[in-house]
Amino acid sequence: MTKLTNKDKGGRPKVVLTQKQIEEVGELSQRLTIEQIADYLGIGQTTFYELQKRQPEVSVAYKKGKQKAVNWVTSKLMEKIADGDTASTLFF
Repeated sequence: MTKLTNKDKGGRPKVVLTQKQIEEVGELSQRLTIEQIADYLGIGQTTFYELQKRQPEVSVAYKKGKQKAVNWVTSKLMEKIADGDTASTLFF
């Protein structure tokens, strides 16, 4: 039986995203779900959630991207309301 050291705990190495990939997460999160982003990155959803814990900048990029999308949708909805669109007003 082989004893594992702190350096070699066995298993797969942990996934670490590059700065470019983190920026992509921010862009993709405006349009895609976590499942779709994970697929794009070639990882599972659970791994993506773990990445967000290990690399807080991934979580920040994801949240900022989602917020940009929400802001855009909200601004478009408010424009329609301002134009007198009854359906948009009721939706709001």
